[in-house]
Amino acid sequence: MPAAAVVKIATYSGIITNGYDQTGVFAAPDTDLTGYSWVANFTYDKTLGAVQATDGVTYDSSFGGTGVGSPGGSPVIAATITINGVTKSVQTGYRGVIRTSTSPEVRHDASYYFDDGITYQDNSVVLIGNPPGAPASLDQNFGPVATTLRQGSVQWLTYDYSVGTEIEYAYANFSSDAVYSVSSAVPEPANWALMIAGFGMVGGALRRRGAALAAA
Repeated sequence: MPAAAVVKIATYSGIITNGYDQTGVFAAPDTDLTGYSWVANFTYDKTLGAVQATDGVTYDSSFGGTGVGSPGGSPVIAATITINGVTKSVQTGYRGVIRTSTSPEVRHDASYYFDDGITYQDNSVVLIGNPPGAPASLDQNFGPVATTLRQGSVQWLTYDYSVGTEIEYAYANFSSDAVYSVSSAVPEPANWALMIAGFGMVGGALRRRGAALAAA
């Protein structure tokens, strides 16, 4: 049987240094987002990346997507940003970047770009940090630890050419102080079914073994 995919969730959280919500994406229209809390989640499987690189000792990276000339090659399965209790999901497949290094450096980047002459969309969440003790493998759980962000931002833009204005527009830059962690993703329903079936088989075997010992 092929090896099961290692799906992880990288989580960052912190405070917005400066930002503005023009149209009401995360808060009321014309809201200054400075001081709001934020949480970003990236669910990924590094083996899905069109380009993968690791030395097995100090770094591990994977990236891809149509935006970098590799359709279907993004390692990012899902990416969300939550501000003021409102969660937005970046469409995956256009550009996804994940990286960890013992230098230390971690990077998670999900971007979506679309322009058909009618609607223009440019959505992105980019995080680059330096968490102490960062692992050399993207498959390893880690943290949570306090980290310094070298870069942290979100942009959420949808522009309608027909009316010449933004339907959605908000942006935020994050404080350099953040918290970072990597955890295992919750198994998919199909995997849960297999696990439950497996537990049932083990339980049945133990019951049969117990009955046999009692009869001996």
